[in-house]
Amino acid sequence: MGDRPSFIYRLSVRLAERALPLAARFDKKIARGVDARRGVLERLAAWGRAQRDPKRPLVWVHAPSVGEGLQAKPVLETLRAERPQWQLVYTFFSPSAERLARTLPVDLTDYLPFDRGGTISEEEGPRLERLGARRDAITLTGDTRYDSVAERAARLDRTREPLARLSATAAGTFTIAAGSTWPADEAVILPAFADVLAQLPGARLVLAPHEPNPDHLAGIADRMRQLNLPRPVRLSQLEHAGPAPVIVVDRVGVLADLYAIGVVAFVGGG
Repeated sequence: MGDRPSFIYRLSVRLAERALPLAARFDKKIARGVDARRGVLERLAAWGRAQRDPKRPLVWVHAPSVGEGLQAKPVLETLRAERPQWQLVYTFFSPSAERLARTLPVDLTDYLPFDRGGTISEEEGPRLERLGARRDAITLTGDTRYDSVAERAARLDRTREPLARLSATAAGTFTIAAGSTWPADEAVILPAFADVLAQLPGARLVLAPHEPNPDHLAGIADRMRQLNLPRPVRLSQLEHAGPAPVIVVDRVGVLADLYAIGVVAFVGGG
């Protein structure tokens, strides 16, 4: 029975792997992930043969998507600055992380065929063991997201737009930042915010969709009309628009800055 969770996990991974080509026909993001992984093992092996120096320590960091990558970024930057002789490798799982990966100070970056955990709390270590990971391969490293946000807030230029207008709110304004949301999240968040707004007319919602494409943004506007909420203002139009209770972030790469300017609540999307 002790091997059963590990067996179920491995079986699930295998089934997911077989289903990916079919799913890729209907989802561009999955298709990109499937295409980009072709030959990844060969690329990693080729780098190992040609570039890997066994005399130099190697640090290999894996982060599934952008959020985890932003946590890994300060670690990699510190390692590069303090241990320039070390070799650094960064792998990721989601196509969303491709652009971030290109900005990291590493020797090699690429996809990883299948996701593997890392542990940030005492509770997660035993879970990974039950899935089949060796105890001596698990290290409790903590969570860099808090340190990285504090560092980012310290060096953030609050005078540049659109951050300046987001920061220039009345003292005590209750702001909710809903980050990386999907339509299923917004189906809950927007009605809840309508209730909040009825009790706190000065409240504000900063909504950052996971994929701010035109269809997603239009769906948010339609749902708000159905709830009789004021028309949302997009972040790119904020400096030319008046105050609005709902601001929709219509570009990627700014969510961490929005947290850093001091929102008082956070609702994380999936």
